[in-house]
Amino acid sequence: MLFFSESVATLEAIVNGHIRSNPSVSDVEFNIIITAEKELIVPVILKPARSTDPRCGMRGNCRDCPSLKSKKCMGCPITGQYQGSFY
Repeated sequence: MLFFSESVATLEAIVNGHIRSNPSVSDVEFNIIITAEKELIVPVILKPARSTDPRCGMRGNCRDCPSLKSKKCMGCPITGQYQGSFY
């Protein structure tokens, strides 16, 4: 899987809060790419379709999420509660 975000803290929140905490995951290797050998083009949907069900699996309001409160997560663009600057 390849993730990108505004901050390392957000990446850690994704990996620790949603991947490592999954009981069906037995091992996680987390590496940060600082520079790439070749140019990498990542298609990004800048206007995602709205939904009330965040893809992270957070049940309820994103504003109640501990990761969002501690600024480790920027919120989800599909719920309209995104607080970052990427989108």
